[in-house]
Amino acid sequence: MAITHEPAKSPQKKRGMLPPKRGQIKKSIISKFFKVVANVASNAVRALARKEGSGAHGNSLLF
Repeated sequence: MAITHEPAKSPQKKRGMLPPKRGQIKKSIISKFFKVVANVASNAVRALARKEGSGAHGNSLLF
């Protein structure tokens, strides 16, 4: 029978990540939502300008 000498492992606590502070999740969701909406709106305006063939008059959509 062989005896193995393994060093004793000290039980170290692993520091887990703290939960986000109050409101950070909501802020993140709303921020991402507005970025998506802005991107879709921007693409729609560009597509509409291309479709109308406005060329130099691309800013006529924005009074």
